[in-house]
This record gives sequence, C-alpha cells and structure tokens, in this order.
Amino acid sequence: MLKEVLMSIRNLFFDFPQASFLMLFLLPLLFLQGCLFYYRQKQTIAFASDKVLKSLLIPRSKFVHLCKMMICLLCWLFACLALMNPQGNFCYLSFAGGIPSQKTIDLAKQIHSHEIILLVDTSASMDVKDNPNGETRLERVKDIMDNLISLLTGQTVSLYAFTSTLTPMVPSTNDYLFTRMMIKGLSINEGDVEGTNFETALTLLKKKLFELPKEKLLTLILFSDGGDEQFEKLEDPYKQKAIQNILSIFPDSIKDHLYFLTVGMGSSQPQLIPHVLFEGKPVYSKLEPFLLEQLATHYQGKYYLAESWTNKNLTEELNKQLLNESVRKQTEPAQSLERKVRLAKQDELLSDLYYQIPLGISILLLLLYLILPDVRRP
Repeated sequence: MLKEVLMSIRNLFFDFPQASFLMLFLLPLLFLQGCLFYYRQKQTIAFASDKVLKSLLIPRSKFVHLCKMMICLLCWLFACLALMNPQGNFCYLSFAGGIPSQKTIDLAKQIHSHEIILLVDTSASMDVKDNPNGETRLERVKDIMDNLISLLTGQTVSLYAFTSTLTPMVPSTNDYLFTRMMIKGLSINEGDVEGTNFETALTLLKKKLFELPKEKLLTLILFSDGGDEQFEKLEDPYKQKAIQNILSIFPDSIKDHLYFLTVGMGSSQPQLIPHVLFEGKPVYSKLEPFLLEQLATHYQGKYYLAESWTNKNLTEELNKQLLNESVRKQTEPAQSLERKVRLAKQDELLSDLYYQIPLGISILLLLLYLILPDVRRP
C-alpha cells in the first residue's frame, strides 16, 4: 500500500505549475499574523496592569493563536496546490482493435505561399547615368533584381514595368531563369508608352492582384526615381488629395497580406535625361523620394535609398526582408501550432484529477480557523 502511494506521488503532474509563485505570499502572511498578535498585546497592556486585566478580561490563548496562525498558512498552501491542478495515474483510452485514432493537422493550411511582385519604373528618367560606376538607373535596377531572383527559394515571382500605364512582363511563375531573361530585356519606355503615373500603374496592378488567391502573401518591391508627371503638375492644395488617392488604391482586404518595399533610384542632384527635350530645352531629373516613402510607411513596409547601398548589400537586405515577412505573416505561429498538437494528443489521454484533495483540506482548515475561539472559555 505504501509503495503504491509513493509511486502515485512520483507520477504526480501539475497542469498549472505557474501558480506555485503564490506560495511566496506565505511569508507576508506569517509576518502579518505576528504583527496582529503583538498589536493586540500592546493595546491590551495600554489599558491597565496585568493584575487588573486578569480580573477584567479573559486573556487570549497564545497556543490557540499559534494554532490559528498555522491553520491560516496551511489553508493558503493547500489552496495553492489545488490551483496548480495536480494530476496522476495517466493512461490512454482503449480503442476497438487496439488501434488509437489518428488525428492529423494539415500543415499546408498553416503555411501560405509567397508571391514576389517586382514593379519597375521604365520611364525616360530611368535612363539617367548617375550611378558611381556609370550605369543608368534602369541598368542598376536590373542588376539588383537579377541578383535577388538568384536568392529566391521557392517563392513565386511576377514582373511588371510601368510608365504612365502598366505593362505585364512575367506572370506569376517559379521559372526563375525565364524571369531573369525578361529582366535583362527591359528597356526604357517599355510598352512604347512615355511618362510616369503612379496612380494609374497601381490601379491597374490592383486588378492583377485580385486575380491571385486571397491566402497568398504578397510582397511588392517598387523600383523608381519617384518622379510622377501628373503629381508634379498639381498645385500644393491638390497634392494632398492626390497622395490620399494613391495611398487608398489598395483596399483593406488586400492590405492585410500585402508588404510594400520601395527602392529610390538615382541621385538627389538633378541630372540630364538623354534624348529628352521639352519646348526645345533639355530636361533634368533627380530622385523624388516623397511618394516612395509615403507608400512604404502607409503599408508598414520599408523605403531604401539605393545610393546608400551597394548592389550586393541591397540585394541581401531585400532577400532578408522577404524571408522575415514570409515567417512573420504566417496565419498561425509555431507556438500555437505546437499547442494544437499537444491538445490533440491530450484528447486520447486520461488522468486522475487530485485537485479536490488539497481543495477539500483547505476548506476544512478554513472552517476550523473560524470555529476555534480567540479566548479561553471561563
């Protein structure tokens, strides 16, 4: 019998061990009980001498007070043990044929596919050679995108060029070789359309994104010098409204799984645009980061100034953001999935609940505390 009891204690398991920290309150309870005892003694002595008090009062029993103090502490201790939910004598359910039921969790539903959308400005201003090695803005973008594609590990990718309209170049695909070939073939004014219009390009892109599954994670990487002819022509009072129109293109239903990265190409110093004249005069272009920064901030993404990065470092940083976003935006974190697996296993596991024992003892001790008198009977 004793051996069985010892085995039961050895196999004891607490389902909520975090409640054990409440036992630390035993020391404050002991201190308060001691303070109460000495406070009563001090107040009693203040009335009269011991001889007079013995004839007037029935003194409190120190023994009873010590007993009640111990009962109070034990009551708290057993209440904490009950809250920790002790369990034991674990066993599995018996199944017909001795085969337990199989519960599977579809991990495929927990992990969403990831689409990388490359959106490239191919307007005439991207032909400016303002990079340290003499490359044009577009040539540098092509090099960065080519390196980025080489680092992808299973994500689908699509490629779009834009000027004052949107030109689809590569549909959603895992064919990285074909995508890299199409990147190398990008040219200025792709689609034979000139100008730059963010609002039109993003509006057309939105229609393309709605064709993708809603469960798909989307990361949009926009490469541009930030210049927008329509936006720059507006008076200052109308620019704020134009900004709001651009930022509100993507509805909330798609913002939840859309991550926006913007890369500002070019120098902050105006540079001559080759082969472009306006009213017989040359046209200059510089980096205009305002719209790019606003888009990145609105969609909780990031803006990168390409001038501050080497091609290699910027590529690695963009790939790092893609990997981080892929992990962060999964619908269910690993801790929650682990909990589901644990609960699924517990469905087939039985155990005896022992919390009633310390709880019953705690209630009995509380009743005893209330019944015991504070003074000796005359």
